Amino acid sequence: FLGALTTFSTFSVEVMSMLQHGRVMLAMGTAALHLFGSLLLTWLGMRTAALWFTPV
Repeated sequence: FLGALTTFSTFSVEVMSMLQHGRVMLAMGTAALHLFGSLLLTWLGMRTAALWFTPV
């Protein structure tokens, strides 16, 4: 739990820093990449687990 909390805090600080420095496109791209990347990898992990641990 705490690991995820500090990771999210770091992500938030990085994106906010980009926005404060006027790097809006970079901030949006970073946020989108993190969001879609995490969703994709979660989906892949669930699919892999379902394939490996499906009863025969």
